[in-house]
Amino acid sequence: MRETRGALAVAAHTLGCKVNQYDTDRLLAELLRHGCKIVGFNEPADVYIINTCTVTRTGESKSLQFMRRVKKEHPGAALAVCGCLIKSDEDAVKNTGADIIFDARVPEQLTSKLKLMNKDTVPPVFTSPSAAL
Repeated sequence: MRETRGALAVAAHTLGCKVNQYDTDRLLAELLRHGCKIVGFNEPADVYIINTCTVTRTGESKSLQFMRRVKKEHPGAALAVCGCLIKSDEDAVKNTGADIIFDARVPEQLTSKLKLMNKDTVPPVFTSPSAAL
């Protein structure tokens, strides 16, 4: 997690198709509107978002591997996951240590959780789309 205080720093990485990229772009615009600061994925952030892909078995494996790497490299940050993989194998996503699981097409699932986060610490705020029903 970054050391400075202020707006939550959010980084996003998209795996997969143009639809996923569109969803990520729309999500980032919504986060900007809510006062978040968007940073590059290789920069320190409070929240790392991964929009996953499962078009192929390789895509699924790559998504899970990437999530584990982010949790290992940024243990003080929250990991938020959306995309195809949360629909096909939510348990596998949970097992990576994801803090927030949400539907990219319902950005309120993420923004409501981020509003609860203290800007100095990132507490566990796990949720899933099925929990919102």
